[in-house]
This record gives sequence, structure tokens and C-alpha cells, in this order.
Amino acid sequence: MEETTGSAQNWAKQTLQAVSDEKETLSNHDASEFVDASFREFFKSYDSSLQSQQDGLGRYPDDADAYNSKFIDSGLKIQNKLITEEAKEYALVTLEQTSQQFLGKMDSLGKAVKIDTSKGQVEVTVEGFAIRPEDTVALQQFGEAGDDQECGYLLLIVKNISHPVSDDYSGHIRFDEIGTVSDEEGVQRTSSDSSLKYPGYECGGGAAFGVYPGSDVQIGETKRISIPYVVNKSTNTVRVQMNDDSFLILPVGR
Repeated sequence: MEETTGSAQNWAKQTLQAVSDEKETLSNHDASEFVDASFREFFKSYDSSLQSQQDGLGRYPDDADAYNSKFIDSGLKIQNKLITEEAKEYALVTLEQTSQQFLGKMDSLGKAVKIDTSKGQVEVTVEGFAIRPEDTVALQQFGEAGDDQECGYLLLIVKNISHPVSDDYSGHIRFDEIGTVSDEEGVQRTSSDSSLKYPGYECGGGAAFGVYPGSDVQIGETKRISIPYVVNKSTNTVRVQMNDDSFLILPVGR
């Protein structure tokens, strides 16, 4: 626990420094510089989102409510929304690049990341993390989840490049060969060893591809895989750490 907590605190400290650096960069300009009224509002809202992130990260880990409300809700989510809405209309390369300093290689979200495993190379695209209330009930009945926990799914697109991942157990790949999932406190989550799956996705129970019927991935084939995880009901985001050192902070969809 000491080691895990120290790692999370170190991440928060580094993130705070990167956000502060970005805000300092923006301080060299003023909204009044811009002729376009829409961009002036964007600039002020973006700067405000960075201020919220600073405030929230400064409360980590002593004040979880402030961290969640400021860093995540009024900070990170607002910033990402602003970038998404405005990037198509304005040249925001500098702003996007500086935001990636603290989000890690955030361009991995929605894009394929190549990872080497013991079974060869695969491409993984992270699509999101979603809760299924009906599956939460099932896991609670199985004794795999408590009353204060939920069943969530890490949603992936997996493309096998160099080695078929078959339903032969010796040919399977586990997600922990590709990356890990942790909650907001930095505690690594363990995949539920169940055959539950998210609608429209193949089963990745136990974080394994190629163990359950229909989940095998042939060379060059692409499949959507859902991996069940048990998370706390208070969890608003999860951190997906890929083995190529990139990471993603995903909002938990409910």
C-alpha cells in the first residue's frame, strides 16, 4: 500500500507541475488579444479549466471530493470538451500538445497502439470504460463484488498482427501483457474471471483473449473485446497504463 500510494502521489505531483507549466504558458497571452469573440470565450474557459485542475491536484490525496470535482469534473472534462469542440475550427496545435504533457500520450485514445507480447505483436485501441448495472447484480450474486462496487468493462479493439490468438488456452493473451487498469487512488484493478461481456463485444473474461468461444483473433483480424473489472461505485475515472509507457485517463460511463 505504501508503494502504491507513493506512486499515485508522485503521479499527482508530476501532473500538477505539467498543468502549472501549461497555465504559465497561457499567462503570456490575454483573451483580449483575440478578435474572435468565440475564441476569447474558449481561451478564458480553457484557462479556468487549468485553474480547476491545479486546485484539485493540490488537494490530492487528502480531499477526494475536491480532487474529483475540481481536477476531473470542472477541470479535465471541461478541457477535453473544449479541445474537441474547438480543434476543428481553430489551429490549437500548441494547446493540444501542452495538454498532452500531463495526459501522457493521450493520442492513444481512439488510435491503435502496438504492443509486443509473448505471443507476438498486437494493436490495441482503447475505446472507453463503461458500467453495466445488470452485470453488477450478477457479480454481487456470485460473490465477486460487494455492495459498494460495480461491474465495469474496459472496451478495446484488438488486432492481431503476428500470431493467432486461439481458444486453445496455450495460445491466449492476457490484457496485463499489454497494460493495466487502476482506479483514481492508483490501486490496480483485477479483471473479473467471468464470462460476462458488454453488448457488441466479445468476452475477455479474466482479461484473456482467446480462451472463451468466439474470442479468438486470427492474424490480421480485428475484434472488439470487453474485459470485466470490479470498481468502487465512487470511481469516476480509471487510468489505463499501456506497456509502451503511454497512459489514458478514462471517464467511467454510467
